[in-house]
Amino acid sequence: MDDELTTSPRPTTDPSSAPSWASTWLPPVGVFVLVRILVTIASPHWVRPWTTSATPWTRIDAFNYLDIASYGRRISVCPEKLIHFFHGHITCGTAAWLPGYPYVLRVVHEVTHLSVAASGVLVSSVFVLSALELLWVGLLRQEPRARGLLLLTLFAVFPGAVYNFAIFPNSMALFGVVGTIVALRSERFVLATVSMVVAAAAYPSVIYAFPAFLCALIVVDPTCRTKLAVAKRTCLGLLALSPYAALWIHDQVVFHRWNLFSQIQSDAGVTVFPPKNPVSIVWHLVVKRDTLTQVLQGPTASWWIAAQFAVATGLCATAAVLLWRNRRAGLNFATEVYPVLIGLSVYTGVFLSGTTGGVYRGIVIAAPAVVIFRRTTTRVLIIALVVTAVVTIGISTLYFDRTTLYNALLHG
Repeated sequence: MDDELTTSPRPTTDPSSAPSWASTWLPPVGVFVLVRILVTIASPHWVRPWTTSATPWTRIDAFNYLDIASYGRRISVCPEKLIHFFHGHITCGTAAWLPGYPYVLRVVHEVTHLSVAASGVLVSSVFVLSALELLWVGLLRQEPRARGLLLLTLFAVFPGAVYNFAIFPNSMALFGVVGTIVALRSERFVLATVSMVVAAAAYPSVIYAFPAFLCALIVVDPTCRTKLAVAKRTCLGLLALSPYAALWIHDQVVFHRWNLFSQIQSDAGVTVFPPKNPVSIVWHLVVKRDTLTQVLQGPTASWWIAAQFAVATGLCATAAVLLWRNRRAGLNFATEVYPVLIGLSVYTGVFLSGTTGGVYRGIVIAAPAVVIFRRTTTRVLIIALVVTAVVTIGISTLYFDRTTLYNALLHG
């Protein structure tokens, strides 16, 4: 690389001198508070990091999660304007959203007697803080302190990060994905599968990470080399898709359409089979900035959406370059190669789906890829952090907060 430290040394630890409780658990709390302040710093509706106020964390799609938490998944008659826009081929209601996260909200609402909206803010905060704790305790605590904190903060402000704090399932999905990395590091394959089940139940973009997960389940275990062992491990990995099987059964019984979820997604144009034209996607998203979301939000927000896509592209591309350059440097598959594969798989899937929503929201599932920035210089790490943080602040204050809808509180 260049003149600075390119690989983080693995300090030897003395078993008799265990790290203090504060140094183990408090750094992620500090990063959590910092990032939550950053994503509301220029907001006209700034709220304290420790409150469960749903302002400004409620956005249009949050209504669907709140509705599912209150009434379950439903289908309904589509408005005329929507039917005209999609040429009549669309089903409306809340069946197009996965129920895992809303069901957690429902449980918290029943137990704590908080409103459903407040429960959403609390649940999202707990999941994102838990993801930061897992990443710190499971991986980054062994880094030199300053670099470990820089890496953790870069992970926390990855494009789409504002949705980790909102009434959206991103944080739950990210928690599950990080859980798979930490579990695979210690070769706890059943626990890794359970973690992927949690992630898959939360958010559709997780499905793009599944090939990387299945590969890691097999490669990480040095004893998994016979055909029988690979077959058994593959069957274990397939259990991570059980939330979709449960959804298919539910939708067949309740709606008499087992593929209702995927059909609605397809009707709305969200699919990677066949993939969209990548040149066209970049042209409309970055050059013309005329995707539906960008047109609706106006010229200023459209620039920030394009900028966030560019930053996500840069981070994932840099991760791929670092993986290639250090391929002979003794990379740990579970903690370095696998996170990059997650990032590249999710980025590619979200990108080729051609949906602007995936680019500025679902892309956050690719955040584990930045763990391999431990292999770059401190200078590059700081530059990546500053640029990403600026764009995340811009997105959250000039796009996200601009479209805050307060009547979501009525769902509580």
